[in-house]
Amino acid sequence: MIKVVASDVDGTLIHELGESISPRLFAQIEQLKEKDIHFVVASGRPYANLKRLFVPLEEEIAYISENGSYCVDKDTVFAKGLIEAPLATEILEAIDEIDELVCIVSTDHVMYTSTKHREYTASVLKNYDYEVTYVDNLATDIAEPIIKIATFTPGDNFATLEHFKALFGDRIKVVTAGNAWVDFISPIANKGSSLKAYCELKGVKPEECMAFGDQYNDAEMLAFAGESYAMETCAPGVEKYAKHRTALVEDTLDELLSALK
Repeated sequence: MIKVVASDVDGTLIHELGESISPRLFAQIEQLKEKDIHFVVASGRPYANLKRLFVPLEEEIAYISENGSYCVDKDTVFAKGLIEAPLATEILEAIDEIDELVCIVSTDHVMYTSTKHREYTASVLKNYDYEVTYVDNLATDIAEPIIKIATFTPGDNFATLEHFKALFGDRIKVVTAGNAWVDFISPIANKGSSLKAYCELKGVKPEECMAFGDQYNDAEMLAFAGESYAMETCAPGVEKYAKHRTALVEDTLDELLSALK
């Protein structure tokens, strides 16, 4: 029996930049809760943004945020990853060399971005409802430990992915997130390891878990879950990590809830 449902957001629950979560899904989360099934949102987005996105149920679900780098259930942080400071500096300097890239740096409670091209950066971030702090130099002006670095690519994020994988792929995990972002996360942090930690916290087996995703940052999570679904619009190759395909998460959840009646 399924006891945990975990889902990616962008490209999975949300199919356009800045769209809200559907009322249909909120109703399904309530129905899952009535069946003692936990809902986990698993995203590259920051924790604070995800909580705002899931109002009014933000206290009823668990969060795998920042691609597994900051994961919270109620007040319990159940998984976390950090990027070593010297490597973070190298990455940020390499991103800064590409003029058209927007960069976001996440710490536990603050997100930073650069004053470089501030107007353009603000226009990109307004679609995501991110609260950011601007600094002049991301590589030198952040004192806190860094949990994730993300860069927004206005064109082909796969080309950006390959570029940074060639530079840093042997030292850090570099993945696409949605259709526009490339994320750098700790080698020990991913959605799959974080979902495993959550299931262990709740006493749930992998075969009692259902997961949905569409990008390579979802691969470990899809591989972990006993019932896994890659979106029909997923990035090429992601489907090999999942047992099933689906066009809409809500349709699959309706099937699950019908089977439980």
